[in-house]
Amino acid sequence: EKKHLLIRRSNRKSTKGTGEEDSKDDDGEGAGEGSYFSGLYSSERIREALDDSKFEIKFSRDIDIVKYIGGKRRTLNPAGDVVATGDFVWKKLKGGCSLRVLRPQEYNREVYRMVSLMDEYWGRVSGANAYLTPPSTQGFAPHYDDVDVYIVQLEGRKRWRLYPPRDNADVLPRFSSQDIDESDLPEPILDTVLNPGDLLYAPRGTIHQAIALPNGPASLHLTLSSGQRHTWADYFSLLVPR
Repeated sequence: EKKHLLIRRSNRKSTKGTGEEDSKDDDGEGAGEGSYFSGLYSSERIREALDDSKFEIKFSRDIDIVKYIGGKRRTLNPAGDVVATGDFVWKKLKGGCSLRVLRPQEYNREVYRMVSLMDEYWGRVSGANAYLTPPSTQGFAPHYDDVDVYIVQLEGRKRWRLYPPRDNADVLPRFSSQDIDESDLPEPILDTVLNPGDLLYAPRGTIHQAIALPNGPASLHLTLSSGQRHTWADYFSLLVPR
């Protein structure tokens, strides 16, 4: 819970958004094939699930269409109880929007197995979201989460920046932050590019933002999470309720 960790399993090395070489601050380990996570999940599997009527994937409940505009995250889901289609979502992606898939383990057996393994290993509930981002775009504003995250890069390339806490309230927080204005961000503690096969761990409360690189395919990463509301404070709030 104290420090980020970058594990490289791709052949390409990168630093500070340039994609040229490893940074001395990357904390990267190892090298190997970019196909390390091949078969875990893919944009093709997302499209198949959207086109499969048995899943009835709905906006807001199961997926979100988002875009980072003017320093703010905008959620651009259709109003109402609307079932998503692959054609509609892919049209939005071509227009520069990002897609967030909530709980992809409900539609994909391999992701389900991964989340189940994390449940068993950590002894607590784990989760997953997937993010598909077109080249040269960003879907979310800088923020921090209330969970420990394991970011698995599957397709394309994405530049990630992690930031230290702004104050004591940001250290291992129990709740996620609102969007954070870029002018309020300190200097990053990590500025690097993830390639397919790479994995980045960030403890809860780590401020982060990410943008897909240009001149390549859309970026797809899977975020595995663990540890939500799993602190001594949460335990005692249940043990001795007010």
